[in-house]
Amino acid sequence: MKLVKRIVRRKVRELQPVIVEKAVDRVAGRAMQKAEAGGMLGFVQSLTPGKLKALAVGLVGAVVVLNVLGNFVREQKLKLMFRRELKKQLRPLEKKIDDLEDENEQLRRQLKAR
Repeated sequence: MKLVKRIVRRKVRELQPVIVEKAVDRVAGRAMQKAEAGGMLGFVQSLTPGKLKALAVGLVGAVVVLNVLGNFVREQKLKLMFRRELKKQLRPLEKKIDDLEDENEQLRRQLKAR
């Protein structure tokens, strides 16, 4: 058993550097492919002052639009919450009004019967 463990440990020690080197080569290769294909590095290198200005204006415009939309959604949410709360508080009053209308109708019938 000890002999098997020693053999396995030696093989693992021998294989570890090979595995690490292959992994590093793959990562470096991918990074080089991305840079050659344009990637983020190509984008940054192709920026001119005009493109940078247009990008900044576009980003500021996007922030403004998102802010306006956020305020609109917040306002609608508050209106909805207000309506729900108002309906919740008016339910007992509506029930009393219905009861009073029914009582009023009965009183009118009694008055007509006289």
